[in-house]
Amino acid sequence: ARYHMSIGLFLCAIANFAFGWGTDLSALFTGQTGGPMFVNTMVLVFGVILIINNLIQGSGFPPVARLLTHWIPPKELATKMSVWNTSHSIGAALVAILAGYIMGTLGTNMSANPEVVASIAANLKIDVNDADKMKSVIESASHYGAWKWCFWIPGAIALVGSIGLFIGLRDTPASVGLPEIHKTYKKGKESSAEFKAF
Repeated sequence: ARYHMSIGLFLCAIANFAFGWGTDLSALFTGQTGGPMFVNTMVLVFGVILIINNLIQGSGFPPVARLLTHWIPPKELATKMSVWNTSHSIGAALVAILAGYIMGTLGTNMSANPEVVASIAANLKIDVNDADKMKSVIESASHYGAWKWCFWIPGAIALVGSIGLFIGLRDTPASVGLPEIHKTYKKGKESSAEFKAF
């Protein structure tokens, strides 16, 4: 489980870095930085990375389910599994907040570049003569490329997490000299004074 989880999280980090470089990969494959071939290749690259990332993320459940049964007493297992399952939603909410912060603070200020401003306005179908709507275009241009950091920063966090898992995660209590849960608890009752001391 230790290797499964740490390697899986490491591969998720790599997939996130690849998302951030998706446009660069498309340009590398097509030799273009715009046009239909570039866009089609970019969609294909993002689709492939997304499928690989989802497969890797899905592989995280089996080791955690196994680990919990080794480390948590049966009478507490349902509660602890609920907390673990809820942590996914909390993590997703925190990443959404982080991504909003990243989009509002990072990126390259391209608001003085008329080509970039015109390109953003065209993509958003905003008339360049509409001053009110152009404010949002200028705001977008002032954080040009920030979306890449929305993948790179969580990817870096996942990379650090994978190293932490590899260093600190252990498969069973016996692997660190502790009594096994199934030997300590029988029919939901403590059968060993060892565990009480623990």
